[in-house]
Amino acid sequence: MRVNAVHPTLTRTPIAAPIFENADTLAAFRERIPMLRPAEPAEVADAIAFLASSDARFVNGAHIPVDGGLHASNGQPRMFW
Repeated sequence: MRVNAVHPTLTRTPIAAPIFENADTLAAFRERIPMLRPAEPAEVADAIAFLASSDARFVNGAHIPVDGGLHASNGQPRMFW
């Protein structure tokens, strides 16, 4: 048995529609996500498809962030010079 997990960030789905409808909330998410945008459902699905494929047959116990770099960021504000 293998057990893996995918951890997406804000993803453009119907359940997240209220976030996308609020410009201030969406801007706050964009500020924190290093790629400056939310995920698309296909991007999350690609990670899940990989884990379900034979390409990941020896991957076990993995936590895969599909978050545009949010997990790797340190939370500091962007500095533009």
